[in-house]
Amino acid sequence: MYVESHLFTLSVIRAFLKKWLFRIIRIRIFLFAFFTCSVHFSWRTNRAIFHCYMFFSAFAGEMIRGRSTRNVISGDDTREIYQKCDKDREARRGAGDSQFNI
Repeated sequence: MYVESHLFTLSVIRAFLKKWLFRIIRIRIFLFAFFTCSVHFSWRTNRAIFHCYMFFSAFAGEMIRGRSTRNVISGDDTREIYQKCDKDREARRGAGDSQFNI
């Protein structure tokens, strides 16, 4: 009984860390960088640093989650997928009609 509750507690903590740890670290880095830059640089430099930070943090977040920009479907691929779905739908519709045509 004690072991099961202990394992449940560990699984909850692990799930929390897995979901929120990178977000918390990223926010802390952002706040540190933002306030450090706001003291030392002009507003234009701060804005450029902010945009670079947001771009790279979003890119890093996508890579951490296992996604990549290479997996984006192009317009031609999308068109082929829709055409295949339309053919499958037509085939199913035809098969359904033939069941009742005696």
